[in-house]
Amino acid sequence: MKKYLSQLENTLAKFAMTKEERKEILQDYEEMYRDALDKGLSEAEVEAKLGDEKAVEQALKHDFKLIPKVKNGEKYIALSPFIALIIFFVSGYVWGAWHPAWMAFLLIPLTAIFIEGLNKGFRFKLTAMMPFLAVITFILLGFLFNAWHPAWLVFLLIPVIGMLESGDEILREKLTGLSFFVGVMIFVIVGYFTGVYTPTWLFMLLPLFFSLFEAKHETYRLRMLLSLVVSIGLYLYLGYFVTNWILALLAFTIYVTMGLLYGKITIVADYDGPHATLLKLTFVASIVAFLVVGYFFSAFAVSWLFILVTPTLAVLINEKRRRLSGISPFVAVTAFILLGVYFEIWYIAWLVFLIIPMIAIIEDR
Repeated sequence: MKKYLSQLENTLAKFAMTKEERKEILQDYEEMYRDALDKGLSEAEVEAKLGDEKAVEQALKHDFKLIPKVKNGEKYIALSPFIALIIFFVSGYVWGAWHPAWMAFLLIPLTAIFIEGLNKGFRFKLTAMMPFLAVITFILLGFLFNAWHPAWLVFLLIPVIGMLESGDEILREKLTGLSFFVGVMIFVIVGYFTGVYTPTWLFMLLPLFFSLFEAKHETYRLRMLLSLVVSIGLYLYLGYFVTNWILALLAFTIYVTMGLLYGKITIVADYDGPHATLLKLTFVASIVAFLVVGYFFSAFAVSWLFILVTPTLAVLINEKRRRLSGISPFVAVTAFILLGVYFEIWYIAWLVFLIIPMIAIIEDR
């Protein structure tokens, strides 16, 4: 059955339809397939009854339009390796620019994505091209301006663009997911250019705000938001006017106390699974580790990586099929930062980000 449904999915990809329509058709065929098996039919008999690839394609033509193939598209794709090779050698021998001329070879996958995605919309093409565009941007910023850090942040645009392209989530859920990456970007950029990592780390709390906005009970939502705002305000006051940022952390006992009074501290909106307590405790522990290690060892540049433990653990707990793909961005970011900060090999450490598409390819079924 899996093979038949996989072939059906490939057939559906030839037609102009939304993700929802494609998903609905696949579910209908899977249901019909299972019903037929329950009635005692063999797989061969079921597939003959439902129709082979050509029969299904013919039936779909009545309701959907076939996506037209790009004229000479395959030729352009086939020519791209030779064009890239010419650009590389000409740039190298004439101008001595072997680097970054090697990036011309990225034209090969970019050309294939662009040609194959001409009929799939801009967002699809941008999502597919983003890993390559991120590599190009990172390399150029690194070698031209020696800005390996914080240029690595461009790699965070890969999951961000992927979230924006996904149509499976409502806007509020997307904002909650995106807020984590936005918080990290603001924290790193402001910290890098100003050296002020405290209290810039507060931007890491953006997911808390967005998750609270998703809370179903209005009274709970308002009180928790108010307690969080008051905690942050008091924290800033104690930090700037009492000049003791460690003491200032006690301000967050207001938010924690309010959460305890309600019987929960919302870390993931409306998540009440069997591991909810573990995730909440992990989040609190990661915040404490971030602040303590950052303050006492002057290591805010790397201690923020503790914050990545919570989403990594959430993926390992909740994702059943593609766990490695889910945690690979967090692992890559951690490895890159540690290699760059402690070994100063930003210029080559970026290669760890290649594990993201590599693992996705390996786990793709």
